Amino acid sequence: MKVHFYFWGCLLLCMSQLAIAQIRTGQVTDENNLPLPGATVIVEGTTRGTTTDFDGNFQIEAAAGDVLLFSYVGYSDQRITVGSSDTYTVQMRPDTELEEVIITGYSSQRRSEVTG
Repeated sequence: MKVHFYFWGCLLLCMSQLAIAQIRTGQVTDENNLPLPGATVIVEGTTRGTTTDFDGNFQIEAAAGDVLLFSYVGYSDQRITVGSSDTYTVQMRPDTELEEVIITGYSSQRRSEVTG
């Protein structure tokens, strides 16, 4: 009797864990439906996150009701609330604030190092 109690208790505990958080998969694309490698996917309010692979695909553990935050340099952040679906496709929109990038470098050298 005691063995059956422990068995069913462990089984119930494992099943409740499966219902809480599941693996969600998907793809992140740009405005032309091309995959975005290296896009960041974070479960908002937690430290759980991942990045997309070379084909723009991701996998993340999230429960229904969690909010997934998608970000990529040069694109506006996208938020999606997790529902009953296990697969999500996100199309990023270009951000209008990033117009140009200026890189400035500074170093000093002696004249004898530059000329022969």
